[in-house]
Amino acid sequence: MHTIILGAGWSGLAAAITLIKKGIKPIILEASPQAGGRAREVTWNDIKIDNGQHLLLGAYTEFINLLELIYPNGFDFSSIIDRVPFELNFYDDRKNKISIERKNNLYFKTQGLSFKDKLSSLRFLRNIYFNKILSNSTVVELLNKSKQSENIKNILDSLCVSALTTNIYKADAKTFQNTLLDSLFKHRKKSDLLIPKVSLSELFVNPACDYIIKNGGEIHLNTRVKNIIFNENKVEFIETNKDRFYSDKYICALPYFAANKLIDNINIPLKSEKISTLYIKYKNNIKLPHKIMGLLNHHIDFIFDKSSEYPGLISAVSSSNNEFNNCSKKEMFEIAFNEIKNLFPELNQVEDYKIITEKFAAYSCDLNSKKINYGNNELFENLILAGDYTYHRYPATLEGAIRSGLLAAEKIN
Repeated sequence: MHTIILGAGWSGLAAAITLIKKGIKPIILEASPQAGGRAREVTWNDIKIDNGQHLLLGAYTEFINLLELIYPNGFDFSSIIDRVPFELNFYDDRKNKISIERKNNLYFKTQGLSFKDKLSSLRFLRNIYFNKILSNSTVVELLNKSKQSENIKNILDSLCVSALTTNIYKADAKTFQNTLLDSLFKHRKKSDLLIPKVSLSELFVNPACDYIIKNGGEIHLNTRVKNIIFNENKVEFIETNKDRFYSDKYICALPYFAANKLIDNINIPLKSEKISTLYIKYKNNIKLPHKIMGLLNHHIDFIFDKSSEYPGLISAVSSSNNEFNNCSKKEMFEIAFNEIKNLFPELNQVEDYKIITEKFAAYSCDLNSKKINYGNNELFENLILAGDYTYHRYPATLEGAIRSGLLAAEKIN
């Protein structure tokens, strides 16, 4: 007995691992020469980087569960992941610093906020906790209802863009609420920042593939799905650039835009958001004051200090379909370099840089994205959709992708 999975991204890999636990052989068809989808390894100047910077949280429980399953017993996770208590430090364009630090389950310590801003943020958090949000509302509508100051709006816009890849003016308030409830409002460990010491391929993708193959599964790389052949509402076979694949059960773990092209009678009306990650290698070894920093009123949203992995290396991230992400790569670098240098003048000698822009990095987590739950689709007898867009509680996160794969596999008998 086997099930065919289309796509070797994180949702497809999670589905395959879950099927193995159920005694079902997974066969994964992947168009690319490597697994991992939008979270995989890229080599640049002998440096292993990711095709986009990702931030993981302690609330990513299913991700952690999969790591515990695919790694050997007794493996030391601290060798591949730094787990640090929640602390975010923001710098505005005037070099003012605002910090938010979680001290225990109930207490958050803030610095750089006025008393008025602190009261303002408490109103917002109270509305989140007691579910006092407007039906079918954007995050900015929720903020206006809570009478938030512009300073708090800027901070929450930065958090919203990083979590939902969508700014507060478009982002779905309910999804933003879910994200905060499952991390900042839970046990302190749920809000811990999980900072990988290795690439995402080395952290999860490669061990997951090894686990699948070791346990009898198959992964066919460079195998592009050309057609899904249906007989009414049932899949008969999959036609690829190499062969035909037959099964009684199928899981489509492809991005929504790829599913739209292959499946005639569905139309998933989602929009995509861009994410640009700039890897900058400085000539001298550098050490920033914090591992992660948010930038307010800048084109760059967050900076990550990666010098512990590669001396002199940082990554800078800009998310959503903003003006910056539509610039040329030369313009993007110049803007980012100057913004970083303005905050940290010692960062002034660049050895090299690489910019990775994912045009379809994530779906836009707007109000429209939550109208139809494709994870509960009953359009097909033997085809189940998976992917972060089918898991409505969260936005386009790696945890959402994993959970969608788990749920899809659980429906296979």
